Amino acid sequence: MQAFVLQARAERGIACVRRGDYRARQTRHHGYAAAMTSEHLFQHSLATLRLRRWPRRRNDRLRAWDSADVLLLDACQALGDVSPVLVANDTCGALALPLSAAGRQVISSGDSWIAWRAMTKNAEDNDLDITALEWQWPAGQPGTIAALALLRVPKSLALFEYQLARLAGQLEAGAPVLMATMDKHAPPGLMSLLAEYLDEVS
Repeated sequence: MQAFVLQARAERGIACVRRGDYRARQTRHHGYAAAMTSEHLFQHSLATLRLRRWPRRRNDRLRAWDSADVLLLDACQALGDVSPVLVANDTCGALALPLSAAGRQVISSGDSWIAWRAMTKNAEDNDLDITALEWQWPAGQPGTIAALALLRVPKSLALFEYQLARLAGQLEAGAPVLMATMDKHAPPGLMSLLAEYLDEVS
């Protein structure tokens, strides 16, 4: 059983594994209303959306996604029309919303209220109906069992380890897991942690 790491510019890459590869151990924020610019236009073959960060700030030109999000979506699409999809640590909906817009059933999980708020506001801005999109807090009970997982590696290794330990109960047997992180955000000890849960990482 192996985990494959695909190298890409700026990213640590994507680790592709299957559920059986895991040795599982059992203030409200207000922003400015700002006109959206080309920096907010997210274009992918799954969907073209206007995405902004939360809280909204006047003249904020920072993107609400990065190359790791695009890598995950590309890899997801290469696997075919797999659904339901479990998404973890999606900061602004750059993973969940394009998949939802493309008709996939999505379960989004994370520990950040700001990330949840960014996703719901971006859905509203794009007139997306996300009533079928499930949101799960880390300590919540697993709901829909997913056929594929897309994980953004968080900065907190403790959170990531907790998520890895819970994956077995959230995925179908043999479901692929795709993970990506930006080099500058990769937490120290990441590869050591993966080695604890995966038989082989290459």
